[in-house]
Amino acid sequence: MSHRRTHSLLVAALISTAVLAAGATTVDGPAAVAASATCTRPLLDEAQPAQDALPEVPDATVADLNKIPVRTLQHEAAEDDALWLDECGRLFVVDELPTEAVVTAPTTPVANASVKPADAFSLHSRKGASKVIYLDFRGRTLSGTAWNTSRGRTSIPLGAYDTNGVPGTFTDAERAAVAAVWESVAADYAAWDVDVTTQDPGTAALSRTAGTDTKYGIRVVVTSKSSGMQAECGCGGIAYVNVFEHVGVQYQPALVFAEALGSAKAIAEAASHEAGHNFGLFHDGDANAGYHTGTDPWAPIMGVGYYQPVSQWSRGEYATATNQQDDTAIIGRQLGVAADDHPGTTDPAAATRLGTSLTGLVTGPDDADSFVVSSATPMDVFAEPLTAWSNLDVELTVTDASGSTVQVVNPGTSRVHAALAQGLGATATLPAGTHVVTVRGADGPGYSSYGSTGAYRVRLRGEPTGQPLTTATTVPSGVVGQAVSQPVVTGGTPPYTWTGVPKVAWLTFGADGRLTGTPTAAMRAAAVTPTVTDADGRTATFPGWRTFLVQTPLTIPVQVPAKGTTGRSYSTTLRASGAVAPYTWTASGLPDGLVLKGALVTGVPQRSGTYPVEVTVRSGLQTRTSTLTLTIVDPAVTLRTPSPTAGKVGTAYRFALLAAGGSGSYTWTATGVPAGLTLSSDGVLSGTPVAAGTARIAVRVVSGTATYATTLSLVVRP
Repeated sequence: MSHRRTHSLLVAALISTAVLAAGATTVDGPAAVAASATCTRPLLDEAQPAQDALPEVPDATVADLNKIPVRTLQHEAAEDDALWLDECGRLFVVDELPTEAVVTAPTTPVANASVKPADAFSLHSRKGASKVIYLDFRGRTLSGTAWNTSRGRTSIPLGAYDTNGVPGTFTDAERAAVAAVWESVAADYAAWDVDVTTQDPGTAALSRTAGTDTKYGIRVVVTSKSSGMQAECGCGGIAYVNVFEHVGVQYQPALVFAEALGSAKAIAEAASHEAGHNFGLFHDGDANAGYHTGTDPWAPIMGVGYYQPVSQWSRGEYATATNQQDDTAIIGRQLGVAADDHPGTTDPAAATRLGTSLTGLVTGPDDADSFVVSSATPMDVFAEPLTAWSNLDVELTVTDASGSTVQVVNPGTSRVHAALAQGLGATATLPAGTHVVTVRGADGPGYSSYGSTGAYRVRLRGEPTGQPLTTATTVPSGVVGQAVSQPVVTGGTPPYTWTGVPKVAWLTFGADGRLTGTPTAAMRAAAVTPTVTDADGRTATFPGWRTFLVQTPLTIPVQVPAKGTTGRSYSTTLRASGAVAPYTWTASGLPDGLVLKGALVTGVPQRSGTYPVEVTVRSGLQTRTSTLTLTIVDPAVTLRTPSPTAGKVGTAYRFALLAAGGSGSYTWTATGVPAGLTLSSDGVLSGTPVAAGTARIAVRVVSGTATYATTLSLVVRP
């Protein structure tokens, strides 16, 4: 039986078998979208290989349904036995499995070591982009999609990615594999304005609602339990062709069968490949096979990328290619090319100045990024792909201050194993002076610069003036509960690595040369001296670690100072807690006559009143400010005169009341004064009594904040 005929029977069985999940939850698409997955006038009784189906249906009708030229349809159907038509005439692809074991690639992204397992499901390559490729590892149940349409497949449960037989939970190893797959797929699509993400954006963010909708995407499901779909087709993945811009989600998702693929390398290649079909790409074949396997170290993504470390988009530039589709142009038309980040120029004044290290992005063979380097000593400039799995092979061109080319550096690239190539980076040695170094995608063995795209880091290697590797000799204190982010390394070539660091649970010695974390308890640094090493192998010790302390938070307890009295000596002590003594205090708003000496408010207050005093305490890095209310009162008032002298009816009378204390000025009031007499506000009792008797006079005197009241007896004789 031919390979194509075997595939036909397997996939026919796949499409015709009803896989029903009792109680499964439908999660894909609104009802209107689900209904539209079934065509009203089927062209075929069942899904068939395109080679078998096209003689039965009008080519023009199928080409129009799939928005491709008739000539392209006829060519691809003749060349590719993995191409199928569903009942409605829509093209989909059933992709082969690897025919040999793929070398298990490192599951932790090497050049992207900052990705932690805990972040595996929140990764974004270009967060905020209007187009999205969502790598879905969490499993889902399909309903209302084109995969469900034939023969009553009303629901298809797809299990989550799983390597240890415990689906629904993810070990650190599984999360690291998710991150590695993301890194590889993100590298394949780095040249375009699209967010490759592992964070579920929701169906609304993936579904195109109308032709005018500009925010949409595709879902690629990586499943380890496909409810028999993989077993029926014996394939590595399936996807509809040219549906990225389709309105609705009935032709999503593309499926990658991790249960059969195994390694992160194989899963990543399949994910990029199936997404490529969604963008309208067909297979890159050759005279001997429908899938071109490439030549060491290269293979086309739309061929078989499983066995080579450098997989790129292609336009059929290799010998006997059967497909000359312009992959990057087709994808770019739908996604848009990422914005240029550095100018390409030989003019030193216009090029980006390279201090120590910068990153950039090559989006195609016409994109060049230029950097000016000035040094009084010879220097090395090194550029390499930013991530471990990259499409980029770097070429460096060096021009002098006049714009003349003096070097072109493109090391030979070779295969180490299926997931690793060497020679993708390039180093140029520059003499002293000013030069422009331009980064481009390079040609390599078996491939051109056409698909050599991706992110890179360019850095100086050497010891430029003013850029030695140095570390801080002292480190300011941290505070419990407050985030620490302190730069402690300068110069050299980042990223930095650390050895001999103390084990502090909350603290990170960063690759960017910073101490970061949020302290959980007070501590004193251990008596060790860590060592930092830069990307070029230079080392420096870090004596400043010995000075690092974590303090408890500095606080000013609630306190109410004692009242003071004008004209009398006063003192009160300010209090603080936490951090480390000694404390440094300042104050503003003190009453006249009072000063702050250390934590002691002292002196002789001159005026009574209520004073809001702002006090500030400092200890190391910490500062706290609080407002205290200080009250100054006047001394008590006393009466200096005895009871008034006696008066006589009809005889003029005068007696002055005298007081002491208070503010020194007095205001008098009284009740019960005998008829004919009055008490003035300054304390003079005067007039002519009109009746004999003994009067009880209630006297009140006010002086500043002090008040005195008493009762005096006044005798008036006949």
